[in-house]
Amino acid sequence: MSFLNLCGTRIIRTKVAILGSGMAGMAAARTLSENGISDFLIIEAQSTLGGRMKEIKFGGYTIELGPSWIQGIRNNETGEENPIWTLANKHKLMNIYTDYDDLLTFDQNGFTNYSNIVNQAFDKFDQVVDDAAKRLALGLEDLSFAQGLSLQGWIPQTPHEKVADWWAFDFEYADTPSASSMIETSMHTKTSYARWSEDNHFVIDERGYGTLVREEAKTFTNEKNILYNSTVTKVKYSNRL
Repeated sequence: MSFLNLCGTRIIRTKVAILGSGMAGMAAARTLSENGISDFLIIEAQSTLGGRMKEIKFGGYTIELGPSWIQGIRNNETGEENPIWTLANKHKLMNIYTDYDDLLTFDQNGFTNYSNIVNQAFDKFDQVVDDAAKRLALGLEDLSFAQGLSLQGWIPQTPHEKVADWWAFDFEYADTPSASSMIETSMHTKTSYARWSEDNHFVIDERGYGTLVREEAKTFTNEKNILYNSTVTKVKYSNRL
């Protein structure tokens, strides 16, 4: 049994406390429900479910503040499907396929075809991913992704190379190669793409990406299971039921 002190204002007793209503929190709640455990409480600091899946309205349109793509759909060889894709289909989340090969490149002079440099950047990225797997298997020290690229001979110098480098890495991971782990980045890539597929689908649903969590939560929660706009300051445990 857990006793939760919420912002120093009141004490709540529950058998299982789940802090946060992102994908991990909601998956935990669903697993409990599927196993016949209903005495759980989801404590969410925001006014809605979803964690990092959140959006705002701007100019009459939905603007995602968190994830925007579903990356990796289904492995046609094993039949395994990305659970996010499964939920997207279940709750009819509108999305469109993103064709990364349909690319036009520009610079200060307007349209300039340097797609060969972009392709080179992606080839070097793939080489680093393969090298990271070898380093992990051998127990070698991790490097920054930028160091991994350097070992593959990729050190962007020209404006076109820097744009290609941004497109191949920063755009995807929202950080620079020098600030990112070579092994961790590669593991993410292997999980999303090698495990399922290289397909990317962009979410265009006006309900927001968080619809996945909000709609799924309706199948195993009720008003008593969720506490919004609350944070936990202290947790106490007891063996008493």
